Amino acid sequence: MAIIGIDVGTSGCKVCVYNHRGAILSAAHRKYTERRGNGIREIEPDIVRKRVFEALSEAVFKCKEPIQAISITCLGESLACLDENDCILCSSMVTGDNRGQEGVDKLCRELGADYVFQVTGLMPSQLYSLPKLIWLHDNTDVLRKAKKIFFYEDYIGYLLTGERKVSYSTAARSMALDIHNLKWDEKLLAQAELTPSLFSEPVASGTIIGYVTSEAAGKCHMSGKIPVVAGGHDQACAALGSGFIDSSFAEDCIGTCECLALMLPEKYDQSILQKFQMPCMLYLLPDSCFTTLEITTCGALMNWAKDVLFRGTQQMCIEKGTDFFKYMDERVTDKHTNILMLPQFGSSGHPDLNYHMSGCISGLTLETTEEDLYLALKESMLYQIKLAYESAASLGAGFEKLVMTGGAANSSVSARLRADIFQKPVYTLANNEAGTLGCMILAAVAIGEYPDIVTCIREVVRYAQVTEPASHNFTEHEEKYLQFKALYEKMHSFPS
Repeated sequence: MAIIGIDVGTSGCKVCVYNHRGAILSAAHRKYTERRGNGIREIEPDIVRKRVFEALSEAVFKCKEPIQAISITCLGESLACLDENDCILCSSMVTGDNRGQEGVDKLCRELGADYVFQVTGLMPSQLYSLPKLIWLHDNTDVLRKAKKIFFYEDYIGYLLTGERKVSYSTAARSMALDIHNLKWDEKLLAQAELTPSLFSEPVASGTIIGYVTSEAAGKCHMSGKIPVVAGGHDQACAALGSGFIDSSFAEDCIGTCECLALMLPEKYDQSILQKFQMPCMLYLLPDSCFTTLEITTCGALMNWAKDVLFRGTQQMCIEKGTDFFKYMDERVTDKHTNILMLPQFGSSGHPDLNYHMSGCISGLTLETTEEDLYLALKESMLYQIKLAYESAASLGAGFEKLVMTGGAANSSVSARLRADIFQKPVYTLANNEAGTLGCMILAAVAIGEYPDIVTCIREVVRYAQVTEPASHNFTEHEEKYLQFKALYEKMHSFPS
């Protein structure tokens, strides 16, 4: 038996083929380039489509087992608008694109932030899809030509099956889905003069949306009647693939952004979510919701530092065929630094979401080293996550252990810092492709391989190692954390 998980991200896509025990049988990935500048961040849907199907074809070709099901997860918020001939009409805005602010202002003026939050579980923000759609409506003719509007989950599903269905999990990232009645909210869509018929039908994650057409199967080396199963938003699927099943877990996904996922208790104060702009997100387990604390720079900031602050070292790593981040991790293992950073280089995460901010570096001397700067970068993002976590403590969403996922999850330095700063055990996954594993879990249950999601998780999610907190490091981090909070209070509102 072979089940495919497809993860469509901001900078690339991954396709993993799993057996029924969650072991990877084959995999393929492709990169694509994000266009950015002057507040614009975009990817090209035609290029994404091409790369996804290249990776899918390669992964299937390398697998010797027949494919039995496919499920898809995707980056949130970004959309593909198609005309009557299914041709792409424009690029897709991604996280960090600033053009949605006018849409946020319009929503707050016309409907009010309270209405948006009560319906969608999201505070108005340019991060989400609807403000981007309002910008397209007000500044282009794209929406007047559009006949179909997709997220990347249902876009790839549509190309495979010809059916138009999208998971509640992904649809909710539009900021136009009524999360209580699980349908498109017409008052919100009307702000961009849109109707529900332009969007795919929202369905529960794990629903079979259709079957791979013979044409699509032939192009990807597949045969037989293969169901495509509704997946979910990438944060939700990664959480599922990390074993996130109750409030004892927190899942820390470290990618372009860093997101700390916390299960919401059955009863909680919605005003706290609203105050800190924390989302109420539909989870993939029945009758459950979760929230996230976000650092909006994270991987983007580390890549900037690699290319700007550490350019010479990066060039040396390229020449030697060495991974830059592994090399730098080795250099800072068991090191200490007095440097402090405010990691909001261009945008700020929780507890004060803002997409027009500046960062800062404090404590520089003529003796400051690359190791100091690199370690301070890693520490600063965790201090900010801790600040956000403490700010929202009254929500009642705590955790006893943390599971790392995403691109930096194989870093022992990252695991050690999290364990010591939070004083909680930190787990890493045997299979770090948590997003595609989450898809595999949904698909395996959908085709009857397992009776339910929790049973499947307990069978297929395995942890590689655990990093226990070192109490002797906690005092140092507490002292630096207090300094970080003082720096944050003084410099957070410094304009970009």
